[in-house]
Amino acid sequence: MNFSNSFILVAALFACSCNSQSSTSDKNKSGEKTSTIGKIEIYNINALQSIDSNATIEVISKGFNWAEGPLWIANKNLLLFSDVP
Repeated sequence: MNFSNSFILVAALFACSCNSQSSTSDKNKSGEKTSTIGKIEIYNINALQSIDSNATIEVISKGFNWAEGPLWIANKNLLLFSDVP
């Protein structure tokens, strides 16, 4: 996956996570309770090279007014964004 595809994927998932759709509870691989939201719809089969067809959108934080970004820093496993207000 190149940088451009990675950025588009992260941006799309970030935008979906800011949506006001209802969320559900789930458990991650470590057994910790997580919250998921929406669903991933794949319209182009080429996306399956980058996205697992069983992937879910995990809510990692809430309560932002005007979130911008995101910027994924792979070598630090870090997602940066800003909440302007």
